[in-house]
Amino acid sequence: MRMTPAQSILTAYKAGLSCGRVEVPRYSAPSQLDTSDASDARAAYFRRMLGVAPPEPELSASQRPRDRRWHADPARLASNVEARITHRHPALDFAFDGVPFMRIGPSLSGPYLGRQGRFHSLKARRTLRSASRPEFENFLHNELDPEIITFVEQPVRLQYRDREGKVRHYRPDCLVVRENSWEFQEIKLEYDAQREKNEMRWPLIGSALNSLGFAFCVLTEHHLRCEPRWSNIKLIWQDRFAPTPSRETRDAITAALQQSKFLSVNEILARFPGLQRKHIYALVRKGLLKMDLASQVLGLDSHVWLGRGLMSSRNDHEGSSNERL
Repeated sequence: MRMTPAQSILTAYKAGLSCGRVEVPRYSAPSQLDTSDASDARAAYFRRMLGVAPPEPELSASQRPRDRRWHADPARLASNVEARITHRHPALDFAFDGVPFMRIGPSLSGPYLGRQGRFHSLKARRTLRSASRPEFENFLHNELDPEIITFVEQPVRLQYRDREGKVRHYRPDCLVVRENSWEFQEIKLEYDAQREKNEMRWPLIGSALNSLGFAFCVLTEHHLRCEPRWSNIKLIWQDRFAPTPSRETRDAITAALQQSKFLSVNEILARFPGLQRKHIYALVRKGLLKMDLASQVLGLDSHVWLGRGLMSSRNDHEGSSNERL
């Protein structure tokens, strides 16, 4: 049996072949100067690393947002699509004249029906109902997107024909109204959106809506939670209850932005010492200001522009002391 070095030394010692002393190599102890230099070097290294942003995690192929969009193009209308809007949401009183309103029943609850939630929208000026967590997150995106004028949940009932000629019905999850386009949205989890039966019907629904002049897209959690936009949305949303600045302060901010087009958060805070960052985020949520949520994480150097105008809820009152700085 092969012995370890310690066993070899002990055996030789018992046999009288060794005095049992083991020579241990000696190393010179580092001087105080060397130790301090090493400490300074480590300190400088960590200070340098603290100033470097952590790398963004690389998304796998299954986590990258998949493009499922069908843009309305009058020059390429599908000739074999028979599509029409049969019913509309009562909130769509500004569109689809002559189409009957659909009946909106009570919210259903149960273990297999997803998350039933309420979302109070300043843009829509009403409370919307979400049937799932992803739908609620999509409401956040639409509410804070400065390009979106308004949006409606479960907006219409679409009738179209599939490849076999059978009549099908479909109800989108959301209608988004922008300045120059209307887009219907379907909100799904990725594993559900990529099911074979769904992947076969998305192009049919997209062609049907395109033939009526509307765009169509399928959004999944990979779109809704794309960074840094998702973190910025949550950052603004958590400050939505911050007090609204006074009319004089809002008018001064508006005049400053009209003169210089945009200002950084730091510049606004320097010009108006009574403001805090949460008040700027609250004005972004209420539409008076707008920020780029998709490029980088919001901070003191982020740019601020004028938005479409201040939106107020029913609970806001100009004379309310607790809503003013």
